[in-house]
Amino acid sequence: EIVVSIALEGMDALSAWISDRAERAIKVIHPQRGEVLRLAEMADVNARHAMRVRNEAEQRSKDLLLALQDAAGLERTPLRMECFDISHGGGHDTVASGVCFIDGEPSKANYRKYKIKTHDRNDDFASMEEVLRRRLTRGMDEGSLPDLIVIDGGVGQLGRVQRVFDELNVVGIDLIALAKSRDRKRPGWEAAWSDESAKHTDERIFLPGREQPITLDQRHPALFLLMRIRDEAHR
Repeated sequence: EIVVSIALEGMDALSAWISDRAERAIKVIHPQRGEVLRLAEMADVNARHAMRVRNEAEQRSKDLLLALQDAAGLERTPLRMECFDISHGGGHDTVASGVCFIDGEPSKANYRKYKIKTHDRNDDFASMEEVLRRRLTRGMDEGSLPDLIVIDGGVGQLGRVQRVFDELNVVGIDLIALAKSRDRKRPGWEAAWSDESAKHTDERIFLPGREQPITLDQRHPALFLLMRIRDEAHR
């Protein structure tokens, strides 16, 4: 039996069609009383709760992405974000990772690994340029480009990728670079840090055409999202 919470038109015909597909007798019923009605009501309550939870989660994700757009001065809401990182073993066998977040959550079906083809040397700038040229060229051919590309690095990596954007006439995509926090130098050998957070510089967000980076409060939810996608690219 398939129990429905509202009366449907043609329930007998629907029962017959499902029975034919299932190759056994299936009956669609709309209960009026008894235990089956109680079960239908319970299912309806559960479905409404599940919808409410999903809608609340979607709203939180939307608010987070809007916060990131505002904090980083992006032109569009980053519904689809991709982050790229370069790695190598002792300066050789250079590879890259590309991870994708959709609506603020990992989309692992869209993760990619790249083997660097144009050189075999320890040059993260050239490697990042190659990877983004390949990604953007494919995306323009297939019509599958993200809203935001995040580069793991500083102003140097950002400049090389911006050059690729210019060469390919890429428009409609925001581009930022996220530079890791660094250990600060101690003010003196006798000095002690009074605040653990003071030992490190802030994470810095570099944007094309902007000389000074953006720094966000270390507790800013948008920064947590950027660090999360960057850490996933590292992983």
